[in-house]
Amino acid sequence: MPQLFSYIPSVILGLYPLGSLANHRCFPNTSHVFDESQRMVVRAAVFIQKDTEIFHSYSRIIWGTTVRLYHLMNTKHFMCRCERCRDPTEFHTYMSAVNCTRCKGNVIPINPLSSGSQWECETCRQVVLGKEVGKIMSLLGSVLKGFDNKDFHIMYKFLTGKLAGMVPENNQIAVELKYKIVWILGYEEGFTWKELSIEHLLTKQRFCKDILSLLEELRTGQCKIRGLLLYEMYKTKKEIQSQGLKQGQVSTIVE
Repeated sequence: MPQLFSYIPSVILGLYPLGSLANHRCFPNTSHVFDESQRMVVRAAVFIQKDTEIFHSYSRIIWGTTVRLYHLMNTKHFMCRCERCRDPTEFHTYMSAVNCTRCKGNVIPINPLSSGSQWECETCRQVVLGKEVGKIMSLLGSVLKGFDNKDFHIMYKFLTGKLAGMVPENNQIAVELKYKIVWILGYEEGFTWKELSIEHLLTKQRFCKDILSLLEELRTGQCKIRGLLLYEMYKTKKEIQSQGLKQGQVSTIVE
């Protein structure tokens, strides 16, 4: 199965004995970062009642269940069975789902904890082999990995065109692509803040909102990604104001 998840980026490993005492959950109640000295700083992401277990996330929050389980098994050597992993819809976000070829409904795994599970459309009940879904995700993962940071227009066209016909809007690939675009707009050559059009700014703002709404549904609380996106939203609104334009007065479509 390695080729299926070839787009998972490499990670830097470290040893944190105290931090490692916390168990994993795919919707953690803490958030951790590493300071300039590479010390782990752990903060509550949600209100944690007394005597409640503290959880970290050992994986990436915006990955779908299939990828998270693969990553956890191959890097941490355990199978997560948290509430999110057991839910085929992932709290109704459909991050792992693909579109049904018959009715365009959401195709989800019958047993998300089994890598060999069949998948089924929620609408028409068409059954799909897991390996067929794997082929789709492998193809899309390869496309995602192949995008260069200068390919904004190609990425946007793929996201709103071909990809939208294959997966739901919150599928992991779509979310990763939106997140990638958020960091292109404002920072990459040719797309610095002063070079962005109002359409670019509104696109960035919309994608930030999309991912923030997703994080809310995933019950992630005050996680690091949320903080970063909120800051980007603030900077985007400031840039819109500096251009002397009000939201809603221009098209949000990027040609």
